[in-house]
Amino acid sequence: LSCVGSSFGWLILCGDCGLIKLLNPLTREDIRLPYLLGFLFHILMPGADEVGDDIEEAVVSSDPTLDRDFVAILFKRGVDITYLTWRPR
Repeated sequence: LSCVGSSFGWLILCGDCGLIKLLNPLTREDIRLPYLLGFLFHILMPGADEVGDDIEEAVVSSDPTLDRDFVAILFKRGVDITYLTWRPR
């Protein structure tokens, strides 16, 4: 897993096969977000072996400890601004 950002004390981690999760290093709580897999992954991240390979920055909209209705936003590297958003299930 590689850290692509942090917000409100949470680390935003990306890994193999589209794994994206939030980790609070103090409480060790982690929140797994929906996977970014298959066809969509390769269109949005051409040439990337892992989601984290092509992410410039990531943030969450609010503190997941206090508000479970947050949105995670990942910004893709490149000339154009591209972003992906996730909501927890």
